Order: sequence, then C-alpha cells, then structure tokens
Amino acid sequence: MLIKKIIALMGLVGIIIVFSGCFEAPSRLEANYGESVRQAKTSQILDPDAGKNLEHCEGLDGQAAAIVMDEYRKGFKKEEKKKSIISILGE
Repeated sequence: MLIKKIIALMGLVGIIIVFSGCFEAPSRLEANYGESVRQAKTSQILDPDAGKNLEHCEGLDGQAAAIVMDEYRKGFKKEEKKKSIISILGE
C-alpha cells in the first residue's frame, strides 16, 4: 500500500514538473498589447470631432525642429579618440 502511494506521488510530481516547463509568464509586450488601440478608441469616443479642429498646434517651428534633430543625431555618433604618440628617444 505504501509503495502505491509513493509511486502515485512520484507520478504526480513528474506530471507537475513536465507541465511546469510549458508555462511561460507574459512578457512586457504581451501585458500591454493593444493598449494604444484602446487609448485611441477612448480618445475618439471622448471627442469624436477632434479631426475637424484645424487650429494651429503649438510646437517648434521648422528651423528649430531641424536644429534639434541634427543635435539628436549627432549624439549617436562615436567620437574618435586622438592617439598620442610618446617617443622615448625624443625624436
């Protein structure tokens, strides 16, 4: 009787181990999947005539935006370090 209980318990533990390998926690992407669509839908429900509003939007003018984007792009370029050569003989 004890052997049957041990075998049954080992079988149950084995099944739990096998099926625990199939479990996968949701990633950050899956957790927020579709959130942007829900937000856009909610915004359209709150103000359905927002697309008809042709008033000027506040923001940067074209020249200022171009300068900002140029500086942003320069931030990704790697600066080459100048190698200094030291001469022992003084040449």
